[in-house]
Amino acid sequence: MTAWIDMGDLLARPVPPIDWLIDGLLPAGAVGDIYGAPGGGKSTLALHLAAHIAAGRRTWFGRRIAGGPVLLIGGERSSADVLVRDLHRTAGTAGITPDELRGRALCAPADLGPLWHWDRREGTWLAGAALAEVQAQAAAVRPALLFFDTIGRVARGQDPIDITQQQQLAERIEALGAATGSTVLSISHTAQSASLDRIDRRLRYEARAGSSGLPGHLRWLLGVTRIQPDEAEQIGVAPHGGRLIAVGVGKGSEMPPAAWTPDAPAILRIGGDGALQLVRDGEEVRADGGIAAMLRGGSGGGAGRRRGADRYAAASQPASGAPAGREYNTPADAMAAIRAGIGGQS
Repeated sequence: MTAWIDMGDLLARPVPPIDWLIDGLLPAGAVGDIYGAPGGGKSTLALHLAAHIAAGRRTWFGRRIAGGPVLLIGGERSSADVLVRDLHRTAGTAGITPDELRGRALCAPADLGPLWHWDRREGTWLAGAALAEVQAQAAAVRPALLFFDTIGRVARGQDPIDITQQQQLAERIEALGAATGSTVLSISHTAQSASLDRIDRRLRYEARAGSSGLPGHLRWLLGVTRIQPDEAEQIGVAPHGGRLIAVGVGKGSEMPPAAWTPDAPAILRIGGDGALQLVRDGEEVRADGGIAAMLRGGSGGGAGRRRGADRYAAASQPASGAPAGREYNTPADAMAAIRAGIGGQS
């Protein structure tokens, strides 16, 4: 029998540092899920991150990252041509070259098949032939990150509201992470009703579609939601020039409070060419009182709206060529000045 662990001995040890895949956001070796509405930008964000890790880039939106090979399994794309376009839109616009990814970022063939399928008679997940192939590939390249896009493509026969089934699936994914030594991330959807909620509520893991079985078992979850134009104006961010998304760690059970959270998310812009730009870091949003306070301030006017207008100008002017550091009373005033190519009152 394995010996029991004396917690006094554990307490006598020095506190071990966290080994981060993304500093302040994602611990290395975590098994987690990225969730959001269809078309909300979660796959774009994941592919952008994967390309940076595989290319060995040192930072991702100003945060240190650990480099290493990446394996992509699944992918909600109708053909290889779509993946080519997506790579150009995410990795290409970030200046990542083919040579940086060659041999370090590998996508599973479209006919790989599911890693697991649900056996109704036995009431358990059974491994598919593809699981052994993924494990063999992982043993060969030792990936830093392995991600599924989406979880439904690697686990067939799911009943999202079956708590026991979803808990078992989480255990299977965790076992794969332990066997490969990789960080494993899946991609899933949020409930349709969640789209009606406020930004911070859309980012909480309770917004994820299905039961609490899988998200309740996993230790790390990240929410991604699209920011609507009226919400952008309320928080003082230009609603034009591409899609705006908010990103926050909805659950980080084995880490300090994340740098990006549902209450203080990062705000990113996905340009028309697919390029991702950090508009506001989560720590900036937190300094402004959090996203809910910014929304209330924006809808009610006053100091909150003025603060948002200042941020709006700072985020928008450099791209337009207007001088930075100007202040405007409202986002509308800022936009008018930007379009006219003139500065406001300093």
